[in-house]
This record gives sequence, C-alpha cells and structure tokens, in this order.
Amino acid sequence: MWEDPKNVNGGRWLIHFHRGNRGENNDTGNGNGNGAAPSLAKVKSAVDNFWLEVLLCLIGESFEGDSTHSDSVNGAVVSLRGRGHRLAVWMSDSDDAIAVATIGIRIKEQLGLLGGGGEGNGSGAPITFHTHEDEKCKQGSVTRHRYRI
Repeated sequence: MWEDPKNVNGGRWLIHFHRGNRGENNDTGNGNGNGAAPSLAKVKSAVDNFWLEVLLCLIGESFEGDSTHSDSVNGAVVSLRGRGHRLAVWMSDSDDAIAVATIGIRIKEQLGLLGGGGEGNGSGAPITFHTHEDEKCKQGSVTRHRYRI
C-alpha cells in the first residue's frame, strides 16, 4: 500500500460493510432501518455493486467531475473478511484537503451514499479517510480517521 512511492504521502477512503451479529445498523450494507443485521447475501450484493461502480469510476475517470483531482486517485482495493468487508480508494496526497474532500464526496455521489435511496443500499452511510502515516502509527486495531463524510 504505502510502500509504493506514489502512495507514501497518501491515504484511503474506507467504506465498511458489516455482516454484524449485534443488531447494529451503523454502516453500509444494511439500510433497512430496523436495527436487524443484514443478510450475508445482501452484504455481498452491496459489496459487488459498490466495487463495480468504483472500478467503472477508475476506468472512466469519473472522479474527475468538475475538478482536476482525479490524478490524486491511485487505485482501489476490496477486502473480503468473515466479520465484514471493506472497500478502499487510495489517494496519493493526504495533505491536499480540498482534493481529499472532493474525491470523498464524489465517491459518495457515485455510490448513492449521500442519503435518500432505497432499502439495502447503505444510503447515508459514512465513509472515512485514513492517512497511511496514521495507519503506520496506530495502536491497537482501530485507526483514527482524519475525515468523515
């Protein structure tokens, strides 16, 4: 990740998809509003749909939008885990707050996460930005996020 010279000063926008076993409804993949844990099929479907949309954004340079910040996007990765999945969009410069915020908002727009929408799409779910420097210095399993949209 940050071993690549293009990523050393960067970070990543992170989207969590929780399988959940405690009835929490605080992240992407549920969206049904009743506090029940999402089904595995629903979570996998959301991950697949979001991953496809992010790939299409990367290929089609959809992060460009009305700005010139798409050069800050270096790639994306999806991590499939038993307790929950993560989708990350990597950026090259975590110090450029305008570029980071612009790309974060663009990600939420492209994925339909800005609120509204239907059941199961995680509408309004937060995404968080973590710098690679913070990741390297973290203590424990949780990293402090720099931005949250």
